[in-house]
Amino acid sequence: MAKSRRFDAARAYRMMVRMRLVEEALIQAWADGLVPGEYHTGVGEEGINAGIVLHLEGEDAMALDA
Repeated sequence: MAKSRRFDAARAYRMMVRMRLVEEALIQAWADGLVPGEYHTGVGEEGINAGIVLHLEGEDAMALDA
């Protein structure tokens, strides 16, 4: 059984801010023609992504849908 960890709101917020900054840079790169094809942003989904990542353990794996 997984051990319980205290939720670190400050860590989650920092992670969400980093995600948003990367997302905004990718959006700009796509608009500048540096990213080929279509690009679906994750703006507004940072909380979901941070929540998942913060609950991963060392032996966990993530598969991204492409």
